[in-house]
Amino acid sequence: MLAMISDERASRFGQADAPETDRPHHDGPGLSAGACRPSAQAIALAEAFLLDFWGKPAIDTLTVTALRPLSLEFVPELLDNIRRSGRKCWWHKDGWIDHQWLGLVLAAHRLGYLECGNGRDFSRIRATPAFLALAARHDISPQNARLHFPPTKIREKVSEQGPLYVKEARRSGHGIRIGGAIAIDNQEETARRLIIGIDKFSEFLGEQRVEPFGATSFERTFFQLEGEPLQWDRGGRIAAQGARNFQQASARARRRITINGESIVEIDVVACGLSIAHALTGTPIDLSVDPYVFDGLPRKLIKAFIVEKFGPHGLPRAWRWEIARELRFRNEKALQEAYPIKSVRRKIRQRFPLLSDPVDWTKIQFLESQALWTTITTLAFDHGIPALPVHDSIIIPVSQVDLAGDVLSRCFRSIVGCSPRLRFSAANMHALEEQIHTA
Repeated sequence: MLAMISDERASRFGQADAPETDRPHHDGPGLSAGACRPSAQAIALAEAFLLDFWGKPAIDTLTVTALRPLSLEFVPELLDNIRRSGRKCWWHKDGWIDHQWLGLVLAAHRLGYLECGNGRDFSRIRATPAFLALAARHDISPQNARLHFPPTKIREKVSEQGPLYVKEARRSGHGIRIGGAIAIDNQEETARRLIIGIDKFSEFLGEQRVEPFGATSFERTFFQLEGEPLQWDRGGRIAAQGARNFQQASARARRRITINGESIVEIDVVACGLSIAHALTGTPIDLSVDPYVFDGLPRKLIKAFIVEKFGPHGLPRAWRWEIARELRFRNEKALQEAYPIKSVRRKIRQRFPLLSDPVDWTKIQFLESQALWTTITTLAFDHGIPALPVHDSIIIPVSQVDLAGDVLSRCFRSIVGCSPRLRFSAANMHALEEQIHTA
């Protein structure tokens, strides 16, 4: 029923009025070679995305009509995100939130096709099984979506950039927010040097046996602040490419990794963002004790709260659903009743007054990423030791724990200006202790 679409509806998407020679052929499924228009199945799916099972709109008809062109761009991006990262991975919207985006996400959310972060964060979404079922009724899946939807100009432009990306950043009342991708010149001196370095490191790790995740390649994303030239000094985080890579795994799952048949240890920089922020302002911080431990408050709660400060949203004004779930609360309201957020914020600011002031988290992320990048490339090319980066930690063979810890401390101190506190974790802590003692 939903797969059927009238010529009148198709014309709203700009296909029914097209000359016969410009239309995709439908002798087989999907687009014909070189076609630049969506298939009939794609058009039907984009329209059904805004309608319930009985073909009625979730919002008023005029709004649905206005949103149809956006739906035709949104649906393939959603499918492509599932293909690359899996359905359970959240999709963070590229670009600024506008009324059309909100209307589209709200309509799809009401129909049960989308989940939103924290139930209300429309910039952080993921598809539901109901959406995949809807797509399947139109003979479309994440794997064959590209046969039905033409590539967008934005996707073509960004995909040419290879392992290096730049996104626009804008100051707002709540800090620095990230927008869409910016096209860059890969032949520019700094960009070319970064690309060569990323490709060289990816090639080195590709020669290692990393189980159970296998070989992967990497990319780095930098930010350019609106009104400023690109300085390559914001962001730069190292991300593993591909669906279900080791960075997306839980800490417990990462402990089961082996590198070249050897068990691993993960070396984590404790309170990395907090340490860098204090170093930048010259404010001393006592790392001899765990900075996330507060009397009467769960450590996970404090860590989640402080980590938010070093991201685009700043200190949270309300508990997020993910935090409530991790602490095994029924919902955000139950968490708020147990730990009022204003009280938690006051206690954190009393211990760390620096968190009361605005923080340029893009600069902090850059220093963090540079410290890790210098560490893993030094280990790889000076010592022949493979190391997997996980934001503020590295995963290395257990036999190299002593050397890797020294290199990480030295690189962090050189780039950030302070000595880090390191934490070691492994599946077999007894073997790790023996290795450290022997070293």
